[in-house]
Parts: sequence; C-alpha cells; structure tokens
Amino acid sequence: MAPKPSKRDWFRNKLVVRSSSPLPARPAPRPAAAAATRTSSSEPAYTKNGSSILADALEALDREDRGTIRTLLPTTVFTIDAAFDEVHGVVSELGELCANKRWSWTYKGHKVYVHDQVDKVVELLDKFKSVGDVVANFDPIHVGLPWAGIRLILEVSSAGDLCPVTHALTVMHKVALSDSRQRAILVTGMELSFHISNRLNVYLGTYTRASSSLASDNFRRSLVNLYAHILRFLGCAIRIQQKSAVSRTAQALWDTSDLTRFEERCDTLCSRAGEEARICDSGESLRIQLQTLQEIDKIHGSLSRLQDKADLAKLITAAGATYDSSAEGELPRCLPGTRLELLKQIDDWAKDPAGQRMFWLCGVAGTGKSTIARTVAENLHEDGLLGASFFFKRGRGDRSHATLLFPTIARQLADLFPEVGHTVASALDEDSLLCDKHLQPQFEKLLLQPLQQVDRSSIRTASVVIVIDALDECENDRNIMTILRLLSKIEVITSIRLRIFVTSRPELPVVLGFRKEVRGDLHHDVRLEDVEQTTIERDIRIFYELQFTQIKEDNLLYDDEISAEWPGESTIASLVDRAKPLFIVAFTVSRYIAEADPLGRLDKMLRQDSNEPLNGLKDTYLPILEQIVAVGDASQRNIRTAEFQHVVGSIVLLSNPLSTTALSSLLVISRPEIVKVLQPLSSVLNTPRTADGRIHPTTPITLFHLSFRDFLLDASLKDENKFWIDARKMHGILGTQCVRLLDSVTLREDICAINNPGTRRAKVAKSTVHDSLLEAVAYACRYWVQHVVDSGERVTDDGVVYPFLQNHLLHWMEALSWLGRASDIIHGLRALRSVTNAQSGTQLLSMLDDAIRFALSNRYIIDHAPLQTYVSALLFAPSQSIVRQMFAGGLQKYFKTMPRVPERWGAEMQKLEGHKGFLTSLAFSPDGKTLMSGSADNAVIWDVATGEEMHKYEHETGVRGVAFSQDGNTLALCLGDSIVLRDTATGEVTQRLSGHHKEVTAAVFSPDNKTVWSTSKDSTLRLWDIATEKEMQKQELALPVEERSLAFSFDNKTIAHGSGEFIILRDAATGVQKWKLVGHTHVITAVAFLLDGRTVVSGSADLTVRLWDVKTGEENEKLTGHTDRVACVAGSSDSRTIASGSWDLTVRLWDAGTGMQKQTFTGHSGAIFAIAFSADGKTIASGSWDRTVRLWDALMSVETQKLEGPEKSDPSLNSPVSAMCVSLDGQVIASGSLDGSIRLWDVATGEETQKPIVTNTWGVTAVDLSPDSEMVAFGSTYGAFGLSDPQLGTTRLWDADTGEEIPDAMQSRRGRAIDVIKISPDRKTILLASRRHQGTVRLWDVATEKVTRRFEIYSMEGLGEGILRKCLTAVAFSPDSKTVATGLAVPLVGSRPQDRAVRLWDAASGKPTGMRRFKLRSYPKWMRFTVDGSALDTNVGRVDLSLPCGLGQASLSPLTEATMSRDNQWVQCDGSDVLWLPHEYRGSRRRMSASHGASIATGRGGWKGVLLLVRTVAGHHVMA
Repeated sequence: MAPKPSKRDWFRNKLVVRSSSPLPARPAPRPAAAAATRTSSSEPAYTKNGSSILADALEALDREDRGTIRTLLPTTVFTIDAAFDEVHGVVSELGELCANKRWSWTYKGHKVYVHDQVDKVVELLDKFKSVGDVVANFDPIHVGLPWAGIRLILEVSSAGDLCPVTHALTVMHKVALSDSRQRAILVTGMELSFHISNRLNVYLGTYTRASSSLASDNFRRSLVNLYAHILRFLGCAIRIQQKSAVSRTAQALWDTSDLTRFEERCDTLCSRAGEEARICDSGESLRIQLQTLQEIDKIHGSLSRLQDKADLAKLITAAGATYDSSAEGELPRCLPGTRLELLKQIDDWAKDPAGQRMFWLCGVAGTGKSTIARTVAENLHEDGLLGASFFFKRGRGDRSHATLLFPTIARQLADLFPEVGHTVASALDEDSLLCDKHLQPQFEKLLLQPLQQVDRSSIRTASVVIVIDALDECENDRNIMTILRLLSKIEVITSIRLRIFVTSRPELPVVLGFRKEVRGDLHHDVRLEDVEQTTIERDIRIFYELQFTQIKEDNLLYDDEISAEWPGESTIASLVDRAKPLFIVAFTVSRYIAEADPLGRLDKMLRQDSNEPLNGLKDTYLPILEQIVAVGDASQRNIRTAEFQHVVGSIVLLSNPLSTTALSSLLVISRPEIVKVLQPLSSVLNTPRTADGRIHPTTPITLFHLSFRDFLLDASLKDENKFWIDARKMHGILGTQCVRLLDSVTLREDICAINNPGTRRAKVAKSTVHDSLLEAVAYACRYWVQHVVDSGERVTDDGVVYPFLQNHLLHWMEALSWLGRASDIIHGLRALRSVTNAQSGTQLLSMLDDAIRFALSNRYIIDHAPLQTYVSALLFAPSQSIVRQMFAGGLQKYFKTMPRVPERWGAEMQKLEGHKGFLTSLAFSPDGKTLMSGSADNAVIWDVATGEEMHKYEHETGVRGVAFSQDGNTLALCLGDSIVLRDTATGEVTQRLSGHHKEVTAAVFSPDNKTVWSTSKDSTLRLWDIATEKEMQKQELALPVEERSLAFSFDNKTIAHGSGEFIILRDAATGVQKWKLVGHTHVITAVAFLLDGRTVVSGSADLTVRLWDVKTGEENEKLTGHTDRVACVAGSSDSRTIASGSWDLTVRLWDAGTGMQKQTFTGHSGAIFAIAFSADGKTIASGSWDRTVRLWDALMSVETQKLEGPEKSDPSLNSPVSAMCVSLDGQVIASGSLDGSIRLWDVATGEETQKPIVTNTWGVTAVDLSPDSEMVAFGSTYGAFGLSDPQLGTTRLWDADTGEEIPDAMQSRRGRAIDVIKISPDRKTILLASRRHQGTVRLWDVATEKVTRRFEIYSMEGLGEGILRKCLTAVAFSPDSKTVATGLAVPLVGSRPQDRAVRLWDAASGKPTGMRRFKLRSYPKWMRFTVDGSALDTNVGRVDLSLPCGLGQASLSPLTEATMSRDNQWVQCDGSDVLWLPHEYRGSRRRMSASHGASIATGRGGWKGVLLLVRTVAGHHVMA
C-alpha cells in the first residue's frame, strides 16, 4: 500500500500537476544491475573530473574539521549514489515526523515551523538531480559533500521519541527538553547549506567556462572560501552529533547565535562570489540558472500561501457578526447630521497616538449603541483604520458565543495582514481544534501572538481599530469579564497601534470587567445617558424627519392622499417627546408606520394619552401587535393570538435563531403558516426577504432589539398583555419538539456517511457535517436538553426523554461530536440528571449515571473520531454497563470475538489525554474545578467536570513542577532554572524567579501566598518574595532534592524536604533545621503535609510510605504494599486518607489513622510520578509515564470494582504479557508472560485451549508455534530458550550461548535475552536472535541440539563505526525452510528506527542471497512468506521477491490484514484505522501484538491486557 502523503506533499503535488514549469521529480531508484556497471574504483569520486575545488576547500579548514570531513567522504560512485538516496529518504521521513510533531521555534523574531524548512531541503535535494545522475555528471560540489555525515545529522534531528529507561529519567527528561531547539537549528542550518551548495554549483559551472585570468583566479578563491564555509559548518555539526545525546545536551553546543553567524557569513561570501561570477560571465547562462534556483523559493512561497489558506479555512467564525455582513449590512447607520459630536470624539480617539487603548460606549437598551457601532465601523473602514468587527447578538447562536469572538476577528485581521494570516494558519496547523478551545489560548494563538509578528514598516495607517458591539449580549458573564481581561493585554503589542472600541449596556459583568480587569488609564468611557438632552432630541428629530420623507416618497406611486406638510411639526415634536432618549422607540414606530396605511397607523399611535410618555416599551409594541388580531370575531382573534404565541414565542426563546424552513421542521407547522404569522411583524422582527419581497426560506429570523423579547416575557405584564408568553411552557414545547425531531428517522449511526470508523473529526469538511445535520437537526442536538431543563418540569421514566435516550443516546453523542460540541454531552447528561425525579425516574437516573461514566471515560476518542462511539467506546465499556447492554448488538457488525472487560465501572472516572511527554506534576485548583498537569512537553489546564483541555502553556523546556497558590490566583511552573508565575485568569507571566544554577525540581507556595520555596539540582533551597521577585533565603544542601520532595505546612510555619534517605523539617521563617527524620532506607522521592499540620507523609525508593509526627519527629506509621519505588504522595483535605503513586503502576489509598490499605487503583501503563487530591477529597488525580492523567473516585468502595473472568481464580493472569505470536493457520495464538508462563488461545472463541505451560523461566521474551501448533519455542530474559510439547506437557531449556541443556533459566550464563525465535516449516531448525546484540542470528538444529549456522547483519556501507546500532525487528522462514528473511532497522541511540529493510539469507550457508535487500518505507514488525514463496507479507505491505532490488525502495502492494498502527493506538484493516485502543489494551513498547488475516491480538499487562482478541468480520471494517 502506498504511503499516505502528508498535507504539504498533497499541496505540492497539486501545484506540480498544474505548473507549467514543475519541480524536477526525484529519479526512480536504479536497478541493481545498472548500478553494478559503474566503476568500482576506490579513487574518490570528487577527483574524477580533475577538479581541485574540494581539495583546496579542505585545506582551508582546520585540522579537526578537515579530519571529520575526509573520513566521511564517499569513496566509490556506488556509495555516493546510495548515500544520496539514503539522505533523501531520511529527509522525507524527517519532514513527515516534523509535520506530525508540529515542531517550531522562534528565529529572528518569527515563529518558524521546522517542517517548512525540511520541505525546502527536499526541494533543494531534488534540484541536485534535476539534470540527471549526480555521479554521471561528476559534480564536484555535491559529490564532495560528506553525505554519510549529513545523513547522521538529519537522523539525529529525527530523534523525537527517547527510550524510557526508568533509571535515567532525569537525563532523558533533560535530553527531551533541549533536543527540540537543537533540531530546529540543525535543520535550518542544513537548509541553508543545501541552498548555498546549489548556488555554488551554478557558480562552479560559470568558473569552468571562464578563460584563465586574474578575474577567474579571484572567482576561484571566492568559491573555495564559500565551499570551505559550508564544509566547516557540516564538520562541526557532524562532530557534535557523533556525541551521545546526553553530552550534546549537557554541553549546550548549539545556539541561535551560531546559526545567525553562519547565515551572515554565507550572505557575505555569496555576494562576493556573485560579483566575481558576473565579471567572468556576462551572458544569459548564469542569470537563467540562478533564476531557476529562485523559482524554488517562489514555489515554496506559493505552497505556503496555499497551505495558509487551507489552514485558515479551519477558523470557525460567527456568520453575520461583522458590521458589513448580510445580517448587519441592511441595519441602520447614524443619519447625516446626527451623533456628530460623539462620532467626532470617537474619530479623534482612534487617530490620537496618545489615546487610550480602549473606548467604552455605554448606554441603556434602546439608546442606539449598535447603530453608532455600525457607523463607527463603516467610517473606520473608509479611513483604512478598521481591523475587524464583531457584533454580539443574544439569542443568535454563534453571535452570542464568546468562543467565536477571537476566531472571527482573527479571520478579518488575516486578510488585512499577511503575517497575521501565516501565524494564525500555523497555529491552526498545529492545533486544528483551536477554535474549540477556551478563550485564553484562542486570544494568545489567534490574536496576541499573530499581531506581535506584524512588520511595523508594512503598516500604512496610524492605528488599527477592532469594533466590538453589545458585549453585554455575550452568553456568559464570566466570559465577558475574561474577554475584557484578555483585551487589556493588547498594550504589549508594539508592532501596531491597536485600539478596541466596545459598546454595551451598563450590565454588571461589563461594569466590573472595566473596573477590575482593565486598568483605568487603558480605557476612555462615554455613557450615552450623559449626552445632553438637546443633542438627543435633535438626533431623534432628524431621524423622524428623514423617515417620514422616505415614507412619502414611497407612497407617491399609489397614494396621493399624503400631503407635503404631513405629518407636521407638532406631530414630530410629540413623537420625539415620547421616544427620547430611546432610539429603538423611534426606529420601531417609524417601521410600523411605514409598513402599511401610514396615515391610519400614525393616528393610532397619536391617540394614546398624549399627556403621558411611553411606559417603557409597552406602549410601543402593544399597538403594533394589536393589528394582528384587529379583525374577525373573538374566536378568530384567539386563534391568531395562539399562533403568534407559538411561533413568535419559539423565536424569542430559541438559543440560536432559525430560518422559517428550520422552524417548520422543528414546530411541525407548515412554512406558509409560519410566514403568515411573521408577515405583519417586520417592524419588530428582522425577516430577511428575497428579491421578490418574500420572506427568505433559509435565512434566520432575528429580533431587531432584545427589548421586544423582554416585553413578551415580562411576567408583570401578564394580565394586560394578551401576547404574553409563558417561557417555561414554551421551553417545554420546544424540548419535546426537539426530541420528536431527533427521534424520527433523523438520528442514526454514521449520520455523515463517512463509512470509516477511524476517521478523525478534523479531517471531515464542515460542509459534509452541515449537509448531514441540517439546521433544525443541529439545533435540536445542541439545545434539546437546555429546553427540557428550562421548562422547570421534573423528568420521569414515562416521559419522552427516557425512550429517546434508549434509542438514540449514541447517535446523539456522535452528532454532537461532529458539531464540535463533545463537552456538551457531559454537560447535557448532568443537567438532565439534575431535573430527573428521584421517585418516578429511577431507570432514567441509572441510565444517566452510566452514560455520564461512559462519556467521561471516552471523551477523548468520541471528540476526535466520533464513529468510535460505536466501536472503541462500546467495545471496552464494562460488561454490566447499561449503555453497553443497550447498544451491544451493534458490535456484532464488527467483531466476532470480544475482549475481556471489567464487569462494572471502576474507580477511574476520566482519562485526560493530550500530553506528548511523561507527566511530572499535578495540582488541583483550590475550588477543585480545574486541574493543572505538568509534563516533559508543556503544562495543561483541564476542566475537571468535562475533561476538556482549557489551556496549554507551551515552553521551550519541559515542566518539572506545578502548583496553585492558596487563593487560586497564581500558577507556579518550574521551568529550567527558574520558577515562572502566571496569572490564573489570563495566563500572563507575572513574575519570574531566577537565581538557581540548575534545573528547579519543585516549588511550593506559602499558605499566605506571599512567598515561594523552591529546590533545585544545584543542591539549594531558596525562599522567594513574590511581590519583589527577590531571593529572601538560600540554604545550601548536602544533596539535591528530588521532584515532589518539598512541602509547606498549612500553618505557614514549617517546610519539609527530602535529603537522600532523610526528611528535613525547617522553620519556614528562618530556614533553620528543626528535625531530621530517620527511618527510610533509600532516597526520599516525595513529601507532603497533612492539612491537620501534625503529620508529614513521605514516600521513598525503599517501597514504603511513612507518617511522621511534626512536633516530635517520630515515625507514626510505616505503610507497606507497593512493589516498586514510591514516587508521589498526597493527603486528603480531612487528613484521613493518604494516596501514593508508584513505579509499580498502582495508586494506593491508605487510612491515615490505622495505616491500613483501603484501595488499589490500576490502569496506568507506566510509572506514576504525580498525584493530587481535590479540595473536597472526592477525586484523586494521577499522572504517569504513559502520558495520561487519570481521575479516580476516592470514595468508591472495593465491592463496586468487581471484575469478571478467570483472573479471579488465577492471579497469574495479572502478569504482563511479554511475547505473542499467531499460528500459521491463524487459529491459535500463543502469549508469553513475565511470570514465565505461556498460554494458548483459540482465535474463534477467545478461550484458552489448555492449562498454561510452565517454562521455568522468569520472563518469556519470544514465542513461536510450529506450523501444526504442536511445538512451542520460546526465548527468555536470561539468554535461555526452550521447546515445549503442549500435548505431552514437556518443556526443555537450553543456554543459547553454550548450547547446554539447563533445568531452569537461572542456571544460564545470563547472556542477552533471546527475544527473536522462529521454528522452520519443516520443524528441523530453530532460529534464535537478540534484537540488539551484534545483529547475530543463530540457526539451531532440533535433531542434534547444536547451532549449525550463524550470520551477521551489518550496518550499511559508508557509515562510521560506533554511530549506529542495529535492531532486528522480524524474521521469517520460506515455505521450503531454505531461506531466511530478516527485517532490519538501524536506529540512533535513543531514537526511532531510520534505516528499514528486508534482507534474504541462505539458511544452509548463512550468506546473503546475492543482492537480496529490499528497502521499506517503515520497519517491518512482522513478516511471513506467501505459500509459494514468491512474495513476503509484512505489516508494511507485500514485497514482490521476483522484482529487481538493491538499495532502492521495494515494490509493495497493499495487504488485506488486521494490523497495529505504528504508535500502537489503532487496529487497522486494509490500512485504515478501525479500532482505537485505550492505553490499558495497547501492546507494550515492544509491540506485543500478533495478527493473521482479520484477527488481531495484543497484550499489555494486568488482567485487562492479558489478551485482547479482536476478530473483525470480513467486509465490515467500515461502518454498515
């Protein structure tokens, strides 16, 4: 199967197809025969044409650089070409890796994405071969480059995943933190080197054509200097990369300044060479060739712009929110001659360089704020000052959502500033779901950071203004204050003079926001009520005069009764008096009069008591509505009133406006009937029209002003307003209608017709979702729960809700996920539970409780791949889960055999996923609503209720520790050698406490929030004053303090920290040591105070948790039970419970009073490094090496965690699976465990076929079945291997090194683990190997019990000794047992495999079978020959062994097979992801999985992962 192209590759391919001068394609690999015809001379290829440029360039280097380059220069034409191909392959893979990892860095003030740089390298490498064969053309520049060393540099740059060597966590952590920047510098340097090499090659061509002269001599010296400069950079880079990863990190060998100097020198030397070239060649040849090089940069720029457009399309914006949108464009502006003083004041503010950053225009409802805002935006646009606009509208769905504010503004700014567009696009490329995130990351990624990238010299205007209207109509009060808080940060933007114009009612959230969140000197305020009454009267009068003039003009064609003097000065004066100061009254009255019968309607308005001003808005709206029922008898009037209440009542209570077509579907009323009700209401409702004047069928109906809604819902007017709407009753109707709509044929599995259960939501076009979930359906999905809750009715089992959920719960979850509202699932279920009747809704309550657990446990995958709701989420739900039992029938479509799962939901409530590095620390906010996690990659704030990622703090270094201040207002992050303090609300860095000389390992706040204690690898303990950022105390320690081994007592008096195997208690004020607690026998790994202030809890590598008396220093309790080092401890808020996390993968709860173990929580697949209690003591959070955070129910009893399956009677099933294989016929699977047992499983039933085989080893590392499944071969940890006959129950062991038979594995010489073993088809030979031991494969004769053959797997030619190590990944025998196939990966130390190939060997001689080496795009995890031996099936695809091969890519054909994805997260069928595996069901890092056809098994450890046996039904790996 062909590899899936990256996104950038897709765009490049599209461009190449359409371009008139496409990029040159990389030549196809040459057959081995062709390669063999070349010279095999050992003379260096770079001297073939007699050129001495390279020789002189080498002489210009110092001895060290020259030696490095010379040793890596290719020596034959074959190695030149092969090395080039290898470099090209490595670069292509590096590009894919960089795109997946989204690596970026800041260079010269701009954010640079590493995959962009790699793309350029690929294009430049292609250019090397654009004229044909490198060797054939004897290009001394490119042939003379040290390609093997270049490959090394790029391979080190690819090293993204480090080996999890648990005893070297600190070292690995440090490597991970520094490698990203080193990688970026290297890749950028390589891109520059290749670019200059291409230019140098063009200059060399000019030099060879030039006649000998003084000018040509000068030209040659320039070329030598330029070439030497490139080689000098490469030599230095190669030497550094030959060092170990730890050495590279510790010595900090690369810095941005090094790259800057290299680039500046390149520019200088290139300019000089260019001038000399033009002197020697005045013709067109040089210009044309240089222009070709420039085309590469131009094409890359075009690709980047195309990519930017594609990424910007991911911005979810609010339709109709801009001032010039179809929704706002037709609404009124300030009429000429009105609001003159105010508009001038705003204009002066916008253009004043010294003006405040924000302008707040405040006014009560109806005073014309939105009209002013539209006018201001229009004027600013005409002056070239408008940056963006956003007009909030309550009740208009997207326009009331705060989460769409910044994306909508960013989209407009991206059109205005290219730099903003590129930065925003890059952010969306990195996080395609950014628009679903909370306000803070949106503000930073979409507004703040992009605007900081704007080039000031490109700005042609004095200021850029953003207009935000009706902020008070934002849906959430907290969001309003957050928006103002974030907008106040614009003062840090210096690239442009940004201004914010805001209008709102004087609502409390806005008032408090400006008062508390925005400094007084940052905003200028104007209250419309303070404007002089004469000015208001004048403006309303002008408005009326213009409106009446327009009415008369409109009636000239068909009505001559209106006189020129109508309506008269006194009439206008009367209307002005009644309207002031509310412009909405004048607007509504004028529209009402203009609709029909202007004379009669004006007279009706004037007949009201002229001595009284209008009573609010009642006397404006009532006369307008009365016309609806003005004719007909009482019965007809009542019918029309009821129709009005039903249709208009729905409109004013909708959470999101709908079109008449959608209203018809929702309310089950024909569209003509709805139109009939709305037709006479155009003065109070915005009813968009078509060209022929009819109400538009698909444009939402909205309110002109919220005052109309307030009037209709005002309960105080119930008796006098016949149009009054009972909000609760109407909500109940809407809730029922939503459920009815969804319960019809609308909701169904795979509603978007995707047909692939592994499809990610981010990959599906919005148009597809929109077409599948039509307007009314999408509305019902999102808001049916809210209407049910707002109805005030208690929900019961007999209502519409319970049967709806019984049929459509999973369909509803899927639909919400496609709509990007996965968090609404949890909110909705909890809201329903809160209104369910406890007596008459018992079944519904049970279902909701189960559904909440189901949604929480699977939130991550439901959000990312909605169709996994029916597959992964359902498959791994507990067997007694109500949701599983209700919908389990659907699983039969996909699986014949089901995995073993728990019986009930356990203590684990949620699994928070998203970190790319192991977890180092956790902290709950004081209110328990949020959780902060620190890891080797970043820090994340999570919403505890929904598991949603609220914000991610990204840093160039990993986070070693996190903490909340006691008041919850400040975050502390341990970053490198500093402690960074951030404001909790804004995320802004408020302080940086610097002074440590090495990495800070822990930081804790004092209870009074005034100071911070910190520890570091520099063996110091320091106290910091937060206000001044000054160091107050410094204590020199004998030993460094481990992470999580620092704690502050809650009475503010004592500080505790670990020191080797002791705990030190110090006076918090003076730092003087009070106690030295002695008892642990190994290093202290964790320390915590209980809230009672009397007890210190400690954890240690001695496997114990201990409790100490603070006053006496005595040990109170010793808690034993962990089987590996304790890494973290925490105490509950009532001081009654202690939690501990360990390297044994468990979280344990202890009774602080008795020391008894209360609970054990399992589920993590890696060591647990962080643990925390919520403030209420109900929730425990744990963070692990497996990169997940898990939330546990601390109050769940042991009885509720019963498990099903044989593990209850057979504890050995809890032993981790360490090896696995599938029989040749696919009917039997064998699994080996760390306890030394081997089990055989029937694929059809998933049951064991017999009792476990006892091998007398500790740790089965490899297992294989003979073709008839009657013989089992296995390898062990200590270099032993064995054979077992399952039928006879006999097992024999041999020492792999000596060949001697031994009674048990402990008697072996403890050599390398035998982790590769294979039985030949004829059962005569056993293949033995250690994956990483010299690449040696041994063939052992079963009859003689001797090793008969050995053969070595060597690294590829041309690579320096010691640089690489080999890794055997898979082996296979041919059907005739005469040929052995080996899968090989050559990784760098600590990296993922790079060189991936299959090689064939003669089993009789142990020699390679000619040039039988096939290069693959990914390393082979497994392989087997086809029945006729003509091809080799691998997880990568089928290799045709009849085709020519060499060092080129193997010819692969797609393979229909159930396989594991590369990251072990997905089961794949036919190359497509079909089943996502939770962490506890994935194979280990050694990829413990086996597959055959449509069957697949994977092992992990613990009973859940004993064996996952999933057999997909043929033809049903896609959605039915």
